[in-house]
Amino acid sequence: MAPADFDAWTRLVQAKGVRMTPETYHVVESRGALEDAREALGAGAERIPPGVIYFSGVSPGLFDGVVQSIRGSSGTAASECIPPRVTRSE
Repeated sequence: MAPADFDAWTRLVQAKGVRMTPETYHVVESRGALEDAREALGAGAERIPPGVIYFSGVSPGLFDGVVQSIRGSSGTAASECIPPRVTRSE
């Protein structure tokens, strides 16, 4: 991708993307299909191209809150859910 094309895409995302907040996270999490989430978020084709949702920013602390909610619901830290790295023995 040419730098000018990347810059244009960045401007599009910043101008028309959806801000990721706890509310928008819940919408995305609870929808089973991309098009359902797009519709619920008002991210129709008039805003952004079909088949994607652009997020233009994230509420502070959202990632930590999601991780904490996963950790709290199962009693297991999210990092413990990641399988250990598999190494090939020679």
